Amino acid sequence: MDLLGDIVEKDVVQPDAINAAPPTGFPALYEPKKISSWKTRLQQKRQNSRPRDTSKAAKTPAASQNNAGTEAEQIHRENMARMSQMSAQQLEQEKRDIMESLDPKVIQGLMKRLSKREVKDSGEDALKASSAPLFAEVEGAPGTWIGGTHETPDLPRLDDDAVDLALGIKTKEPKHVKFEPGVEDEEPLEEMPFDYPRPPLDDDDVAPQEYQFVQQMDHMKNEELLSDVHFMKPTGTQVPEFESLDINDPDFDSKLHEKYFPDLPKEADKLAWMKPVAQNAHSDIIHDVSQCRFDFNANLVPPDRSIKTTKNGLHHHADNPELAGYTIGELQHLSRSTFPAQRCIAIQTLGRIVYKLGKQSYAQLVPEVDAETYTEIGGTDAVLNHIYGMFWDLCKTHSVIESLTQAADENETHNLSVRNYALDALWLWKEGGGDFRLKTDSAKKSGTN
Repeated sequence: MDLLGDIVEKDVVQPDAINAAPPTGFPALYEPKKISSWKTRLQQKRQNSRPRDTSKAAKTPAASQNNAGTEAEQIHRENMARMSQMSAQQLEQEKRDIMESLDPKVIQGLMKRLSKREVKDSGEDALKASSAPLFAEVEGAPGTWIGGTHETPDLPRLDDDAVDLALGIKTKEPKHVKFEPGVEDEEPLEEMPFDYPRPPLDDDDVAPQEYQFVQQMDHMKNEELLSDVHFMKPTGTQVPEFESLDINDPDFDSKLHEKYFPDLPKEADKLAWMKPVAQNAHSDIIHDVSQCRFDFNANLVPPDRSIKTTKNGLHHHADNPELAGYTIGELQHLSRSTFPAQRCIAIQTLGRIVYKLGKQSYAQLVPEVDAETYTEIGGTDAVLNHIYGMFWDLCKTHSVIESLTQAADENETHNLSVRNYALDALWLWKEGGGDFRLKTDSAKKSGTN
C-alpha cells in the first residue's frame, strides 16, 4: 500500500461576505419564505373577486362614471336610478309586492331600524351620517370585518320587578298586625335580632392577646389606664417628709411601706429572703442522710461550718440558708436548671458524690448507735454499709442516675457542655462501682445457680 500521494491543489474560494449592519441599529425582522395557507387562500379570494367587480361596473353606467365608493353605495345608486325611472303606479305596485312577499316581522324590524337611523341622523350625529354605510356590509366582502360586531350594543336594563317576574320569584306582601282596643297605647316591643349560631373560629382567625390588649387600651381613658399603676406617694401625716429612713432600723420595711406605698397591701412573705439569715444553733449530729450537705468537691460539710465569704459558693437561698453546702435533693433540682452554667456545676458535683459513695470514701461518717442496734446490725462495717445504703436509697428517690442519663442524651439536651459534664458524671458512677448491694445480690444469685 502506497502511503505517499501527489499534492493536489484546490481552487481558491472567496470568503463569505460580511453582512452590513442595519441602518437603524436593530436587527431586521424575520420574514418567512414560506407563505401560510391562510394567506394564500386570502390572496386567491381577492383575485377572484376583482373580475366580478369589473363586470358589474361595465353593466352599470352609474358605477362607470364614479369608480370611487363601496359596493353598497354603487348598489344604492343603481336602486335610486331605477326608482327614478319608475312611475308612481309602478312604485306602489312594487311596494305592495314586497309587503306581501316578506314576513311581517322582517318588515317591522326594517321599519324600526329605519326610524332609529332617522332619529340618530337628526341629532348631533347628523354630520357623520354621510360617512356611515347605508346598508349592512356583506360578510366576506373586501374591507369588511369578519368575526362579529366591534361594539356591544347597549341592552335595556331590567328593574328588580322585571327580574323577579322573569325568574318566577313572587314578592311577599307585607304583613299587617292588628291590635285589640287599648293595646295601641302600650309601648311597641323592640325587635330583637336573632343570633344565628356561628361556626367556631380557627386559631389563625383569633387576634393575638397583645393585639387585643392594645386595641382595648386605645378605647380606655387616662384614668382607667393609670388605675393599676402605683406611684410613690409621700405623706406628711404619719412620717414627716424631711425625715429620712434608716436602713438599719428594725422597722425599716414597715416605715418604707407607710411612707411611699400606703395603698398597696403588705406581702411580708415575699420579702422574707431579704432579711438577714438567722443564726440558729444546730447540733453536730445529723439524724437523716437527706440533711447531709456537700461542697463542690463532694466533701461533707459539717453543720457548724459558718459562711464567712461567698467566694466558695456554699451560700444559697434554699431551706436552711444559714447552713453551708447543698444537699443531694438540692443538687438534683439544680441539675435541671435552665441556666447551663448552674446545671453543669450541679451535675459535676453529683458525679463526684456517686463516685465517692461507690468507693465508700467518706471517712467523716462516724455512726453513733446504741449497743443493741450495733449488735443487731452486725458490727462497724455493717453499720457503715447500712448508712451507705441509705445514701443510695436517697439517690434512687431523687432519680439522680436517671437525671444524669437524660442530661447526657443528645435528643433530650441540646447544650454540649451539659452533655459532656453528664457523660463525665456517669463515667464516675461506673468507676465508683455504684450501689454495692446490687453486686451482692447478683453474686448470691450466681452462687445459687
